[in-house]
Amino acid sequence: EPGGTARLVVDPAHVHVFKHFRSEMIERGHDVLVTSREKDVTTELLESYRIPHHLLSAQRRGLRLATELAVRTARLTRLARNWKPDVMTGIMGPSITLAGQLLRIPSVVLYDTEIATATNAWVYPLASAVITPSSYKGPVRGRHFVYEGSHELAYLHPARFKPSVDVVTQFGLKHSEPFSIVRFVSWTASHDRKLRGLEPDHQRQLVERLSAFGRVLISSEEPLPKDLEDLRLRGPIHLVHDLMAYATVFLGESATMASEAATLGRPTFYIAEKSRGYIDELHDAGLLRRYTLDQFEQLLADLAIPPEPNSELHKRWLQGKVDVTAWLVRWFEDRYGAP
Repeated sequence: EPGGTARLVVDPAHVHVFKHFRSEMIERGHDVLVTSREKDVTTELLESYRIPHHLLSAQRRGLRLATELAVRTARLTRLARNWKPDVMTGIMGPSITLAGQLLRIPSVVLYDTEIATATNAWVYPLASAVITPSSYKGPVRGRHFVYEGSHELAYLHPARFKPSVDVVTQFGLKHSEPFSIVRFVSWTASHDRKLRGLEPDHQRQLVERLSAFGRVLISSEEPLPKDLEDLRLRGPIHLVHDLMAYATVFLGESATMASEAATLGRPTFYIAEKSRGYIDELHDAGLLRRYTLDQFEQLLADLAIPPEPNSELHKRWLQGKVDVTAWLVRWFEDRYGAP
C-alpha cells in the first residue's frame, strides 16, 4: 500500500536496464525478487553482477517459443503466488502480464520496440501500465507513461556510468590502440523473423573497411565465417560498455548496441531493414547514421574517412534526458509505496 514497502518481481529481460533500479530499491528498503530466462548472455551477466535470480526457462525458437512462454508463465505464476509481490515489472512483458491477470497482481511493462506489433497488441492491454521513452512511435492501448530518455540511459547515464580505460586490456587491446566494434545479430527474435541481415560477403567488406581504422572486434549471436572467427570479441562481457566507450567506430545490426554506442558519444553506424523510434531520435540528433540493406554501398562510402565524435551534439542531447533509473524509482514509489 502507498506509504509502505513495495515488494517487486523484476524480470531482467535486459539485465542492464534493471541492475541499478534493483540495487537502489533494495537500498531504499524494498524487497526485490529477480526472475530470469536463459537467453544469449542473460544468466552470465546476472552471475557477473552477483544478482540472485530464479531461472524460469531457456529460450526456444520457432513453434517451441509458445511452449516456452507457457512454461515460463506457469512457473512465474507459482512463484508470485507464494511470494505475493505488490507489483511485477519487466521488458516486453508477456509473462508478467499473463501471471498478473491470473493473480490480480499489477504488472508494469517497459518497452521501446514498436515493430513488435503482434506481441504489443495483446500485452499492452493486459498490463496495469506501459512505460515507454518519448521517442516511441507506436500505439499503446492501456495506461501509458512516458519519460525523456531511453532504456540505455538507465545504465549509461553519466550519473550511473563512468568508463574505465584500463578495461581495454582485458579484451586483448593495448592502451590507446584504435579499434572498432562490429555487432551481427541472429534475426530470431519474434519481431525479427521476417527480416534479413548482412550476408557473409557484406560482413567481410565492412570488416575490411574498418580495418583501416585499427583492430576490429566482432560480437555475433551466430557463428562467423571461418576467416572472421579470429576477430570475435573475447573478454568479460559485463565490461563491454567500458570497452565501447573508447571505440573509434561502432557498426552493427543491433539497435540496442547501436543506441548504447551513440549514448556513449561514439561514432555509430546502424544497418537494418527496420528502425526504431529511439534509433530515429539518435539519427535526428546527429549521433547515429542509419542505413537499410539497400544502402550498403553508401555505408561503405561513408566509412572511407574515419568519423570523429561530436561532443557538442552529444552533450546537447544528454541535457534533455533524465536519469532513467532515478525516474523509475520515483515512479514505482509514488504508486506502490515508499519506505
